[in-house]
Amino acid sequence: LYTFTSGTTKRPKVVPLSQGMLLANARASAARLPYVENDRVFAPIPFRFISAISHCLLTVLQKATYLGSETPLIKGDMLTTMRDWRSTAFGGSPLQVRWIAETGEDAGADFKLNWIMSSGDNLPVDVIDRLAGHMPDAKMIVAYGLTEVAGRFCLLDPALLKERRGSVGVPIDGMRLSVRNEDDEPCQPGEIGNVFASGGCVFDGYLNLSEENSQVMTPHGFLTGDLGIIDEDGYLYLRGRSDEVFKSAGQKVSALLIAQELIKLDIFTDVAVTDQPHPILERVPHVYYVPKDGVEFKKGEVLRSLRKSLPSNHIPQEFTAVDRIPRTGSGKLDRRGFKELLNALP
Repeated sequence: LYTFTSGTTKRPKVVPLSQGMLLANARASAARLPYVENDRVFAPIPFRFISAISHCLLTVLQKATYLGSETPLIKGDMLTTMRDWRSTAFGGSPLQVRWIAETGEDAGADFKLNWIMSSGDNLPVDVIDRLAGHMPDAKMIVAYGLTEVAGRFCLLDPALLKERRGSVGVPIDGMRLSVRNEDDEPCQPGEIGNVFASGGCVFDGYLNLSEENSQVMTPHGFLTGDLGIIDEDGYLYLRGRSDEVFKSAGQKVSALLIAQELIKLDIFTDVAVTDQPHPILERVPHVYYVPKDGVEFKKGEVLRSLRKSLPSNHIPQEFTAVDRIPRTGSGKLDRRGFKELLNALP
């Protein structure tokens, strides 16, 4: 029995996973991925994360080479390290894939990747388009994974990337997906709801947390804490964490959607969006951003740009500059670290 900690529901919890579950997930994932025997897969993710374990098991099963890194890498280090290590494939978080997309034009004609996998969370469409421009020969794989399912949950076939832009695909073999509304009924195609995972790789519950297990282990499967929609063919499109969606003037607002549009502006190094109280509108978006060196932040210009791409209730009310946005080793927002950062602000 192996145990991993999960921060999926705001604070770390122990997730017991058996060797059989980890191998079953890796085998089902391998059937959908373009590994070849001579691949050298670079995954700059600390080994304590389930994503790193999954990549390692996959490379062993496919007789490829796993190249890991416990050292945190910044944007400028990513391509240099892959060149030095003669990598032919990459697996990492959406944030790390964005870094590759933004620096890919500097890679040089002699640097090739067979494929790139983004896993764990939503990959914005603008990153997909940018990668296609800089690395047209690299297959782009979008995956959605969770510690609680022993690795991967959904995968999108690279051949469907243009047709299903923005989707994280469909479940791997042995896993099932459902999206349900607040009344616990299946959502109609295009309707946002809670994402549930069921199947042979789903864990049996957090260790010694019976109260929380009663909330997330349901007759429909594991309540992931993610929100999403499915289309008519069952493909999943993530819309953020349940605590990243809030109501403003009675309408739902997605912090994830706001953050993606802000990053597209190419004037921030990183952003995080939260909600804050408002005397009339209930809650409104508040942006915390890390400014890009040499770029002046002009709130009016940013708001004008956002109004072209976002609903009116998604337009941020406040912007606050910070030195950094805390991230986990897998690239996700470090919720505890972010809360501490906010508490320390004047």
